Amino acid sequence: MTHWMDSHPEHFSQSNEDEIIAEIFGCIGDGAKRFVEFGAGKGTQNNTIALLLKGWSGTWIEPHKRRMNYARSLFGSYPVEIIRKMIVPKNVNRFVTDPLDFLSIDIDGNDYAVWEAVTAKPRVVCIEYDAEKGSSLEKMQELAERKGYIFERCSASGVNAFFVSG
Repeated sequence: MTHWMDSHPEHFSQSNEDEIIAEIFGCIGDGAKRFVEFGAGKGTQNNTIALLLKGWSGTWIEPHKRRMNYARSLFGSYPVEIIRKMIVPKNVNRFVTDPLDFLSIDIDGNDYAVWEAVTAKPRVVCIEYDAEKGSSLEKMQELAERKGYIFERCSASGVNAFFVSG
């Protein structure tokens, strides 16, 4: 039987996010090696698996029960807390606390409002943007600037933007 990691031993994100994350932290250093990811899915394809496998720890938030349970079955022995919860601006600060090195927000539609509500200061933020859902790249860049972040770049697929704390 083939293990899910055998088919993609080095790439776990949907596009080239793993590479971007590695390059950014290669420049700024790992820090506390702590992450939070909203919209972590089943755990087989997200932005923080590669970090987890490199010894980082953190939290995955996934609102779908089956996906969450699958992630728990694969990563129950790893230092990641896997929580079933819908993230909204009202509850986001229960999960995003300092010190935090990496925050990934991919919740399909409410990304902008959730990041806007975050009071902690993650060193790096990856956020999904979509002009059709009211969160264009330009709007994300304006929010990032107000929060003290510098735009780094977008993923190759053009759906995730990376910002580094200034």
